[in-house]
Amino acid sequence: MKKNLKPSRSVCYSRRSFQQKSLQLVLAAHIPWSSFSAKADDTSTSWQEDTTLLKITSPKQRKVLVNIYGNASIKPGKVKLSIPTLAENGHSVALDAWVEHPMETQNFVKNLQIFTEKNPLPQVAKFTFTPQVAKASVSTRIRLADTQHILAITELSDGSFWYDTTKTIVTLAACADPYL
Repeated sequence: MKKNLKPSRSVCYSRRSFQQKSLQLVLAAHIPWSSFSAKADDTSTSWQEDTTLLKITSPKQRKVLVNIYGNASIKPGKVKLSIPTLAENGHSVALDAWVEHPMETQNFVKNLQIFTEKNPLPQVAKFTFTPQVAKASVSTRIRLADTQHILAITELSDGSFWYDTTKTIVTLAACADPYL
């Protein structure tokens, strides 16, 4: 006696349809659902009300910050920025940045972004971290157009933003191309 092994209902997907549906499921699984819920007890102020950030940012840089962070609250602390106070040459300036925060599965540093005040493109770098990283720290070199403030902003997994800023004096400017 043979059993009928034929499925009662056949489902047929094209390869493209299968890939699209799989991608939709993966993306839906990564949506931070906490961002959709309203926080009634959140009395923090917008970064645009922080007098320190307003003093050190240019209008062009503020426009970039609004596009990235909107009206989020960005507080001073947790992130540390180290750059020479006097840079002889703006073509290659050493920069060290680190975040004093644990790197655990549910509590970690998501990213660290570096912004400059007078460069043609204010967003200089973005570094993304995962919980598997032992410490959220970077060491790199950047180009600086002139004497200016450098701003480092970090985003934590809980959705909070933190910043640090420092000023560096550049004797020989880089990024002088007016067409950038």
